[in-house]
Order: sequence, then C-alpha cells, then structure tokens
Amino acid sequence: MITKEILSKVILTLAICFQLLYFFLPPEILWPLFSLMMLSLIIILYTDKSFIIPKTFSLIFGLFIISQLISGLFSVNQFATILQLSKLLGIYTMIVLIFNLNNDKNSFSKKVLNIICLIGSWWALMGILEFTGRTRTQKDFPLFEPFHWPEIAASFYLLIIPTSVYYFITSTKKFLFKIFAFISSYLIINALLLTQKYLVITLSLFVMITGFIFIRLRNTAKKIDRGGDFKEIVLLIILSLVILPNLYFSFGGNKIPKSIALFQDQYFFYERGDVYRFAKSILPKHFLFGIGTDNFGSAYRQNLVKPWVWSDFASNELLQTAIETGILGLLSETILFIYIAITLFKKIRTSWLQNDVFKFFSTLTLIIFLILSFYNASFRVFPVLLVFFIIFTHLTNRENVLKLYFRNIRVPIFILLFLSFLVFTDASILQLTKRYVMKGQYRKGEVLLNFLKEQPPLLINPKTFVWASSINLANGKHIQAFDNLSSMLKLEPYNLELKYQMASLNFASGKTKQAEEFLETQLVLNPYLPPKYYLNLAKIALDHDDKSRAIIWLDKAILIYPVTTIPSSLFLAQLESTGYLDDLQQIYFYLYELTDDQSSLNSLIKLIY
Repeated sequence: MITKEILSKVILTLAICFQLLYFFLPPEILWPLFSLMMLSLIIILYTDKSFIIPKTFSLIFGLFIISQLISGLFSVNQFATILQLSKLLGIYTMIVLIFNLNNDKNSFSKKVLNIICLIGSWWALMGILEFTGRTRTQKDFPLFEPFHWPEIAASFYLLIIPTSVYYFITSTKKFLFKIFAFISSYLIINALLLTQKYLVITLSLFVMITGFIFIRLRNTAKKIDRGGDFKEIVLLIILSLVILPNLYFSFGGNKIPKSIALFQDQYFFYERGDVYRFAKSILPKHFLFGIGTDNFGSAYRQNLVKPWVWSDFASNELLQTAIETGILGLLSETILFIYIAITLFKKIRTSWLQNDVFKFFSTLTLIIFLILSFYNASFRVFPVLLVFFIIFTHLTNRENVLKLYFRNIRVPIFILLFLSFLVFTDASILQLTKRYVMKGQYRKGEVLLNFLKEQPPLLINPKTFVWASSINLANGKHIQAFDNLSSMLKLEPYNLELKYQMASLNFASGKTKQAEEFLETQLVLNPYLPPKYYLNLAKIALDHDDKSRAIIWLDKAILIYPVTTIPSSLFLAQLESTGYLDDLQQIYFYLYELTDDQSSLNSLIKLIY
C-alpha cells in the first residue's frame, strides 16, 4: 500500500532530481517551485501529527534568513531578495523533510545521495563526450561539464565522490548493480580530474577511502571481500591512468571551439587581488546593508581599474555576502559556518571511532568544501548548495530537536506557500509573455506585462521592463521603450549593459547628442568599460563626419585593449564568449580604413578566429 510517507519520499526525490537536471532554467521559476513543493509536502505529511526540527541549526539558519530579509528591505531590487529567500526557504524545508523521513540508519538520505551520484555520472559523461568530441552535447550547457566552469564542476564532483566510491567498493548486490556503480565512480573521478582543480585533494581522498576500508574494516562485522574489491580498485586506477591522458590530449593542435569556452570567462579574467581591492573600496560605503543581493558582478564591472579583469562572483562566500548584504549578513553566515564546522568536526571523530567509512569521508569532504568556499563560488550555485545540505542532513544526529505541531505554525506556512505560489505564477506568466513576443503576438504579451507591472514592488521582476521595452521597439515607440528601461535601471542601478542599451536606443532614435554624452560620462567614470563603448562613440563621430574624433576614440580603445602578440585560440574563444571579439575586430578595421595603418591591419589579422 502506498502511504503518504512513501509518496512524499518519491515527490521529494523527484523535486531534488529536477533541480539538478534543469538547473539552467530561470531561478525565478526553479526556486519558488522548489519551496512550493517542499512546503506542500510539509502540509501533506504533518497536518495531523507532529514533526521535529534540528533546534540549534534552525535558530542559526533562521537568523541568516532574517539578515537577508533586513538587507533586502533597504535594497532597490527587492525581487532579488524574494528569490534569495525562496531559495533558502526551500533548502531549509528540504532539510526538515529529510530529517523526519530518515529512519535511525538514515536510509532515505542515503538513497537520495545514490541517485544524485547517478545524475552526477550523467553530467560527467556529457562533459567527457563534449571534451573529446568538441561538439555541443546539450541545448543548454551544464555547469557540471568539466571544461566549462571548472571550479564549480570540481566542487560538485568532489561532494559526491565519497558516496560514489564507497557504494562501488562495498556493493554486494547483483553484478549489474556493481557495473553501474563502477561506471558511475569512473565517470565522476575522470570528470573531476579533467577540470584540473583540486587534484591533490581528489587523489588523497580516493587513496584514503580505499585504505580506510581495507584497514579499519578488516576485523569488523562489515568485513568485505578484500581480494575481489582490491582487484576492482586496481582496475579503476589502471583504466584512469590509461584513458585519462587520452581524453586530456584529445585536442591535439586543434583550436579550442567556441562552444567549449562559452562560460570560462568567469575564471579566465578573474584576479583575486583585484576583487579584494574592490571589496575594500565598496564596503565602507555599504557597511550596514550591502549593495543588494546578486549585485556583486554588476557593481564590480562598474568599478574596474584595469582591463581584462572582472568577475560575476567574489570567489569567497563570506566576502561576497558582506558586499551584498552588509554586516548583518556577514555575521549570520559566519555563525552558520562556525556551527556547521563544529558539527562536522564532532561527526568526523565519532565516525572514525565507529568505523563508519561513509560518514567519515563525507564529513571530511564537507569540511574541505567549507574551506574551499573561501576560494570559489560554488555555494552560489543552487544544485551544489543543495547537495551540500543533503549530505549535511544525512550526517546530522537526531539530537537537540524541537517538536512542532502543524496547527501551531499553519499561518506562517500558508503565508509562505501563498508567496511562493505568487512568485512562481508571475514567473510563469513572464515566460508565456516571452513566447508571445518571440511569435510576434505583441498585443497578448503587452496585456500580460501590464498585469505583471501592477504587482507589489517586491514581486516585480526587472526582466518585465526589458520585454515591455522590446514590445515598444517592435511597435516603434522609442520613448516608451526608454521609459521602461529607465524603470528597470532604478531596480538595477549597477547594470552597465542596461545603461549601454539606453544609450544605443537614444542613438537609434536620432538623439545622438544624448547618446554621446551618456557614453562619454560612463567612460570618464570608468575607462575600462567594454570596447563597444569606444566603438559606438566612434560611430557617432563618423555619423557627424568627424573622422578625427572617431580616430581619437578608436585610439583610446586600442590603448586600453592592445593586441601585441598572436592570441591563443582559447583567448579568442574567451573574447567571443564575452562579446569583446567582434567589437575589437571592428575597432581595428575602422582604424585601418580611416588611417591606412598597417599595424591596425596586422592586429585585425591576429584577431580573426
């Protein structure tokens, strides 16, 4: 008989799998949907009975959520805060559900982790196929393919390696299960090694896991077939040593294709020292409440002091939290990190004494991951954060708990459920609007957008104004389009691309003077803006038949972005992925055309990819 508990376990597992497999969907759809499903499961399961929550963790996590809320109240873009809160709410509710659905042996969370390993091996296979075939294997590029976002991919695989390897080594089920476990472990390990990140940590973990199993479990009731398993491990190592070099050097002398380098600009142009410089300059001005959730990348690019250096993330979790949410967010997240670290250090000691291989190495991996959060941006990727807390919940003891009854908390739960439903519904309407616009059905799209604009300010997605502007442009209403972009700029004051589009709109509508003044002002504030700013100013000058002024702007551009040596294929692919390549090619082409300078032609030839 299918009980509510069994059905809830299936739905919860499917919800987690959906988040891992479709994480490239817009967060305004994914996160509210996840929190909506988690809250619904709470209502289904515990309407007529009590449930427990981890007391200390709930208090600390609640403080972190409150700090995010307080910061968001002082942010102009409150919708980003709503999304952040829906993400945190979904994660916390998932933790509570797993905490209650687990039995004494935590068998449910163990099964969920095994399924996550299968999904991880799928992403690993996709990444390896793309790496070797140099062709797109997916319509949307997964973050977990090893050659795209290497640090994030490595973090994800690092989290699931203990589960994967332990399940493979200790599996006593049928031969088919053993084969699946072997393939999964092999793919995950090789994908992690292909990222070239955390290699020492990975190899050390692998050696320690196998050594721990053969030494610590030798005289226990969990004794395993050491001879057979030893052969399997040797086979895994030999295959990796033989095949991995082939995978890595499969490119030969060929150019790295554009698709491979699509997302690598995050790491290619990242410079840790410059991030600290930016943090030092902006923190005193926004000490209390920060610059707003998800505003780090935009604010950083608006305050550059050198070319070729930027990032969408600080690659330091606590630092980025301090910049975006201020001192309250920093303190609450620091307390959360300290609590998690203390819990993990206690668990690693007890699991060692109890000869629990899986918990020992899962705990060790989480400790390593906490340390790595000061060097990468993995906590900013929802699936990685999700897997981290699933493992953490699996390791948490059912001690120091608080019993709750649904009737006592039903009002806040239904309020949160309603808010999640509203955000998800608005996001779905916006997606429907996009379809209408793409099909040219502007009238239907306009009706839906007008409805979305009438929502309370904290529920208005800034993207609403972008699509409203696109409809205005399609109908030839340039003034209304500019007004919509101005409304969006109020919500995203650091959005440089938006400012550029507003200048381009002025230029397209014949207001060249306003466009020129706007672009010049931005370059005075920050001369290291993308090359298209200089290119558009040169085009405006040419439109006024002022060749000398156009040459001045083009010369300034090549002074900031010179091409002195032959760029590598990877560098050219990076330039194209950031949108710089086409603009630089045009800049050097115009210079050659206007000045007949041979060096400009040589530079243009170097930039042809």
